Amino acid sequence: MANKKITDLTALTSPSTDDLMVVVDSPASSATTKKITWSNILSALASATQTLTNKTIDGDDNTISNLDIGNEVDWAAATDVTDRGAFASGDKMLIFEDGTGLRKIDYDDLPSGGISDVVEDTTPQLGGALDGQGNDLNNMGVLFLTEQAEAESSIAGKGQLWVDSTAPNILMFTDDNDNDRTIANLAEIQTLTNKTIDGDNNTISNLAIGAEVTGASTDLTDTADLTYNADTDVSSNGWVVDEDNMSSDLNTKVPTQQSVKAYVDNFVGSSNIVTVGTVTSGDVDAVVSDADATTKGKVELATSAETTTGTDATRAVTPDGLAGSDFGKRVLALAVVESDTAVTTGDGKVGIPITSELNGYNIVNVQANVYTKGVTGTTDIQIRRQRGATDTDVLSTKITIGDEYYASDEVINTSNDDLATGDMLFVDVDAVHSGTAPNGLSVAISVQLP
Repeated sequence: MANKKITDLTALTSPSTDDLMVVVDSPASSATTKKITWSNILSALASATQTLTNKTIDGDDNTISNLDIGNEVDWAAATDVTDRGAFASGDKMLIFEDGTGLRKIDYDDLPSGGISDVVEDTTPQLGGALDGQGNDLNNMGVLFLTEQAEAESSIAGKGQLWVDSTAPNILMFTDDNDNDRTIANLAEIQTLTNKTIDGDNNTISNLAIGAEVTGASTDLTDTADLTYNADTDVSSNGWVVDEDNMSSDLNTKVPTQQSVKAYVDNFVGSSNIVTVGTVTSGDVDAVVSDADATTKGKVELATSAETTTGTDATRAVTPDGLAGSDFGKRVLALAVVESDTAVTTGDGKVGIPITSELNGYNIVNVQANVYTKGVTGTTDIQIRRQRGATDTDVLSTKITIGDEYYASDEVINTSNDDLATGDMLFVDVDAVHSGTAPNGLSVAISVQLP
C-alpha cells in the first residue's frame, strides 16, 4: 500500500483482540520495531499496579467493583467525606463483611431491633492518650494501672494518679506542682509527721500505744493509766513521790507541792540558816562587814594605779589590775656600747630576742643612758623591730640625749609597738654629739600586756 500519514489512516473505533499495533522495543538501548496484539496490551494494563497521588477518581455514575480498601485509608482524617448525621430510610452505608471485603447495606434492611450479631472486643487497645474532654468515667469496674518509677510531667490544673514501681508499690497522687503524696494503704503502717488527727467527736478504739508511751494499758478505751490536764490529784501515779523529808533522793520522779513545802519549812526552821541582818535598798553594809587579813567580808577591787602605789591594805588585786600596773611590766636591757668606748652612728648589730612569754606584749617606755656626756648637739636613738625579714621603726619620735646622762623623751608609734614570738629588737644610733661624742650606751625597754 502507498505511504500515508497516520492522520490519513482510517480510524478503528472497536479494536478486536487479534488486531496488531506497531511498537518499538527497548528504545533507550537497542531499539527494535515489533508488533503486538491488542489482547496483549490489555493484559499488560490489567496486571500493572498504578499509584495515584493527589488524584481524583470520577466514577461518572459508573460502578467500581472489587475495590480493596487497605491500611492507607484514614477514615478519621478524611476531609472530603461529608458527615451524614442521623441515618434515614433509603440511606446506605459501607461495612466490612467478616474482613473479606467491602459491602453495602441499606438502612431499610437493618433489623427492627437494631444491629445484632456484633462481636464485642473485650481487650481494646488505644494507640495514644484517651482524652475525656473533662467528662467523667462512670460505672467502671476494676482499673488496672501499670507501675512506673515516677509521675509524668505536670500539667497546670491537673493531678495524676499512679502506682509506684518501687516496693511496696504504693498508690500515689501528684499535683500540678510535682508534689508526690502517698494514698494511705489501710493494710500498711503509715507514719504521720506533724499531722493533726481530728476525731470530730468520734471514738477511736483499739488504738495500739507504741514504745513511746508508757503505761500498763495499750488501748485508749481503757484510760485508767492515763493522766489528763483536768486531773486534780496525781499523787497516786507512779511517777509522783510524796515525802516530807525527800529521803528517797530520786532523780526519776517529781515531788508533790505539799512535800516540797514541808521540806523547805523544816530546813528553814532548823539551824541550817542563820539570820545575819536585814538588807535595805540593796545596801549589804548592814549585814556584811569589810574584809581584812583575817576576816572574810566585802572587798573593793584595786585599780592598776592603786596596785602600782602598793600602799592600800583594803582593796583586792585582780589579774588585770596587776598586769596594768608597774608590777605587770617587764624591762629588757641591752648594753650597746661599752663605757670606755665613744658612741658612733650606725644600726645595731646585737638584738634582744622576744620569747613566747612576751608574745602579745606592747612596748610602753624606752630609756637611753650614756656613761659620759657628749658635747654640743644630741645623740639620737631609734628602736628597730625585726619581724622575719621586715624591719620597722618603733619610735615616731627618737630619743635625743643632750647635755645629760639619760633621756626618755621618745614617742612610741602604737602601730608598731606590739611584740610577737621570734621578733628581734635592735638599737640604732642615728646621730651623735657634734663636738665630743659620749662614751658608753645602754638602753632599757619596758613592755607590758595591753
